[in-house]
Amino acid sequence: MSPSAQDAFLLSTMGMRIDQVIKFVIAFMTVYVLQELTWLWWSWHYTPRVRIHTVVPKIASQSPLLRTRRENSTRALWLLAALLVTFCLTTIFGGMTITVLQGAIRIVLIESTPDTPLGLRIMRYAAWLQSIHVDLVQSWVASTADAGLLFIISDVLVAWRAIAIWPGYSAFGRTLKLALCCLIFLSFGFWLADVGIQTHRSIHPQGTNGGKFIYNTDISAILPIVSSSASTAANILATAMLNKCLKRQ
Repeated sequence: MSPSAQDAFLLSTMGMRIDQVIKFVIAFMTVYVLQELTWLWWSWHYTPRVRIHTVVPKIASQSPLLRTRRENSTRALWLLAALLVTFCLTTIFGGMTITVLQGAIRIVLIESTPDTPLGLRIMRYAAWLQSIHVDLVQSWVASTADAGLLFIISDVLVAWRAIAIWPGYSAFGRTLKLALCCLIFLSFGFWLADVGIQTHRSIHPQGTNGGKFIYNTDISAILPIVSSSASTAANILATAMLNKCLKRQ
C-alpha cells in the first residue's frame, strides 16, 4: 500500500470512528432521558399501589399516616439520589466521549504540521489517550458490553420497582425475588472483577499490551459479556414481574 493510499485509509477509518462516536453520544443521551422519564412516571403513578402492597401495619406509638408519609419521603429521597448519581455518571461518560472526539480532531487534524505523517499523528493521539487514562474512567462508568456503575444502578432501580409491587408471599414469588437479586449480584461481581483487571493493566501496562486485549477468549472480554448477560436477564425478569402485576391490577 502506497503512503497516499495508507493515509487515505487512516483518514477514512478515523472519519468512521468520529461518525460512530457522534451517533453513540446521541443515542446514549436519548436512552438516558427516556429512562429518567420512565423512572419518574413509575414513581409518581405507582407509589400509592406500592405502599398498599408492601407496607405492613405495625403496632407503634406514632400515627400510621405519619409513618406512611415518612416512608414515602424516604423512598423519594432514595430515588432522587439515584437519579442524581446516574445524571452525574452520564455527564462524566458523555464528557469523556466528547473529550476523546475533540482530542482526535485537535491532535490529528489541527495541531500537526502539514509535513507530519498521518501515522505519527495517530501515534501521538494514542499516546495522549493513554496519558489521560480515558479508558479507565469509561470502564468504571460504562464499560464494554453495557457493564458499569450506570447500568448497575439502573438494574437496582428496576429490581426495586419489581420487588416492591410483586406479591411474593408464595414460595414461587420468593424464588423470583431471590433470582432477581442473584442476577444483579452476579452482574455486579463480574463487572467488579473486570474493572479491577482493567485498572491493574492501566496502572501497570508492562507485559499486558498496554492494558488492551485482543482475543475474545481473554478474561477481560469474557467478564463484561457475562456481566452484561446477567444484567439483561435481570431486566427481562423484572420486566416480566412488573407486567404480571400490572395485568393483575
